[in-house]
Amino acid sequence: MSFQKAHQISNELAEVVITTAPVATSGWGTTPQVFNPVPTVAGRAFRVLEIGYIVTVAGTNDGSAGQGLDACDVGVSGDGNAYIDALNIPATPAVKFEVSTSRGGAQTLSYVAAGSGNVDSDGVPFLNAGDVPVVQPTASVTSGPSLFFYMRLAPVAGKDVFA
Repeated sequence: MSFQKAHQISNELAEVVITTAPVATSGWGTTPQVFNPVPTVAGRAFRVLEIGYIVTVAGTNDGSAGQGLDACDVGVSGDGNAYIDALNIPATPAVKFEVSTSRGGAQTLSYVAAGSGNVDSDGVPFLNAGDVPVVQPTASVTSGPSLFFYMRLAPVAGKDVFA
């Protein structure tokens, strides 16, 4: 295999991480938070390896004003809960607190059921070319934390990569 072909395969299979801007959950309204850079510009499909969030500013809610139950969904534009439905955000997590679909201990996030949204029948989440991944706020978290969401993606290699 030539160096150029090996380099092309490496580029085809490289992992991509996209994030939202930091957002305050206490007043985020209903405007979708878009992940950047938007991978639709690549014009290709991706497998979703992980979705999560990291707290950047701790919340000051003592629990009496609500715990951020069903605070948001994660999906794509036009289907806001294509990946995660009814995500709960704790009111007082510490800075650097992280929860995701593959780590987080007692609070690991779960994808929607296999065969629904953007999760195939085998339970593998995907992002089609043209999809814009978003976090869709559904409720504010009173005195809640600020955080950013991230998504790890792996490009779906073209059928001719190994040709």
